[in-house]
Amino acid sequence: MEKIGISGVTKRSEVTPDNAKKLSGIFISLDTKIMEKKMPNKKPRSAEEKLSIVLEGIKGEISISEICRKYGLSQSVYYKWRDKFFEGGKKALTNSSDSLTPRTDQAKIEELEKVIGRQTVVIEVLKKNLKMS
Repeated sequence: MEKIGISGVTKRSEVTPDNAKKLSGIFISLDTKIMEKKMPNKKPRSAEEKLSIVLEGIKGEISISEICRKYGLSQSVYYKWRDKFFEGGKKALTNSSDSLTPRTDQAKIEELEKVIGRQTVVIEVLKKNLKMS
């Protein structure tokens, strides 16, 4: 099978049905390779993955472009994650709305105990007012 390159055809008159097929194969192959490079598989990343990637970049042991190649990211995505991390740490990289206001179980318990205490006082005051009437 004869190999033909783009430089092998310089004039329109040199394009024959035979080499036109070969050339179209070259262009299709090039288009496929370009599309593969431009459009990496986009898969959703967890907050932990994003954090790990951002921290790897902050360490500076390898370049950001190498990190992006390694994980199939564009540099703009990496820098967006990094900026979010600097703005709010791991919390900013998490997608769920629950985690935007994290509360520990102990904090919830303390808040509910305060509510119960206030309600108890209100009930006692109402009982006294009823007895006086």
